[in-house]
Amino acid sequence: MPARLSLTMIVKNEAATLPTCLASVRDLADEIVVVDTGSLDATPDIARQHGARVFDFAWTDSFADARNQSLRHATGQWLLWLDADEYFDQANRDKLRALLDQLPDGNAAFVMNQRSPAPHGSATLVSQVRLFRNHPELHWDYRVHEQILPSLRKARFAIHHTDLALEHTGYLDPALRQRKLERNLRLLHRDHADRPNDPFTLFNLGWAFADLGRYDDALPLLQRSLQHSHPADSITPKLYVLLTQCLRRLGQHEQAWAACRAGVIRCPDDAELLFLRGQLCHQRGDRAAARACWMQLLAMEDHSRTVAAPTADGVFTSADAGLRGPLVRHHLAALAREEGRLDEAEHHWQAALAESPSCPPARIGLAELYLHQARWPELEPLLAELERQPHTALQAAVLRARVYLARRDFAAARRLLEDVIRQTPQALTAQIVLSHVLLQSGDEAAAEPLLRHIVGRDQGQAESWRNLAVLFHRRGRLREAIAAAQSGRLHCPRDGELMLLHAVLLRESGDGINAEACLLELLEMDGGDAAARPRCATARHNLALVYRDMGRVREAAAHWRALFWTSERNPFALPHAPT
Repeated sequence: MPARLSLTMIVKNEAATLPTCLASVRDLADEIVVVDTGSLDATPDIARQHGARVFDFAWTDSFADARNQSLRHATGQWLLWLDADEYFDQANRDKLRALLDQLPDGNAAFVMNQRSPAPHGSATLVSQVRLFRNHPELHWDYRVHEQILPSLRKARFAIHHTDLALEHTGYLDPALRQRKLERNLRLLHRDHADRPNDPFTLFNLGWAFADLGRYDDALPLLQRSLQHSHPADSITPKLYVLLTQCLRRLGQHEQAWAACRAGVIRCPDDAELLFLRGQLCHQRGDRAAARACWMQLLAMEDHSRTVAAPTADGVFTSADAGLRGPLVRHHLAALAREEGRLDEAEHHWQAALAESPSCPPARIGLAELYLHQARWPELEPLLAELERQPHTALQAAVLRARVYLARRDFAAARRLLEDVIRQTPQALTAQIVLSHVLLQSGDEAAAEPLLRHIVGRDQGQAESWRNLAVLFHRRGRLREAIAAAQSGRLHCPRDGELMLLHAVLLRESGDGINAEACLLELLEMDGGDAAARPRCATARHNLALVYRDMGRVREAAAHWRALFWTSERNPFALPHAPT
């Protein structure tokens, strides 16, 4: 006979999701214990209709208190806990039934994975103890992000890991997620006041601030959590991830790099840290190192895509399944496209979609590749699918406008983009593409204020700075062109095209000294990058012209000989007419 199982739940105003949850375990639980913390809807009635015993509980600002109340009322030998916005699909119902048929005699607990939808079409996995033998010494701890595992470990329970997964729908609504974050923050402050040096509380408090965009507040809390935690704690990898992300957001790039490196040294198999390290390597211009990090993620064991494995201390954190699949393939594809390896880029994007057909970044990336290659029959179904999905409709409209632009249907592109901007005034990408339409159609009078607006909103838009500088140059406004290029370089210091344009404009103005410095800096930056060879050739030619104009004929000749011997071919013209 299977052991008697009690399902334990705490609920409040869950009428919309509770029926699905209870139906998914309807014939598996012998007893359903529901603790209601103040519902104003039909939640208690729905629970009773599914055979639950419902107990009212006055909310005490502690999820642990409410869950401990559910333990007091449970009579089963084994306890399973769920939230109302979770459920088992049929495959996992079958797995759960099989597990219940072979439960051991001793004190044991079983880890399952909560799977929440992620924005890129994958899922975030959180591993948690969900099923455990009833025992009088067990209790939940912490007001929020409550934990049963410390109590299980103290009672010397054996912890077993399963491939069972339950679906979670609780954070699909951004407004609801925001409210929950703010509630969690309030409860975390209370836990922090009670135990100011508890690393788990500091960790969750820092994470909450980071999720709210309060990176200055998050950083010292995360640093203190790291200081007070043990290197073997399972929160350690996530701490380094959060520290790296906060430092990046605060513009402290070298500190972010140091934090990420330290994390990877301590946790070499952590997917989030490897993924972040790849991003940082790419940002630093080291494409080979970025590719190595991301390829390492793909090479990891396949089962890691479906199991978020805990570490020694048993406090389990989250992992994105896409980091070893669709998401990392998208980044590898973007890197390959950046380096001109278009077949490789297409392969990665197609593989990402084969694994996760709802992965928007891969679908958008593949659509942009087909747009670049004018592969209209293959582009159209991708574009149509993007247009059908509400969360990708804006990107689809911009892509459609870019198709019109590629076919030189400027009027259609302009109408579509202006309509998008009217409906979504903050759609910066639509404004950028509209600037391309205006420039290519010859409406420079309308393009100039739009470009000024774009770089005013986002000073990191290197292409728009370049286009503004070239537009000024075309209109005979050389001083303004130089000022725009200089401003762009200030905000985009590693953009080679902007650096080259600035140097050419300086040379044209007769400022050979600053042009020389700019060109030498560019050659030093680009010298080892095969993809930058055409730009290096143009830079070297312009450097030779600078030396010629300054009367330094031998140096000019040396650079022209270098161009000859490396067989570089380049028009040696003013770089990049407006896009």
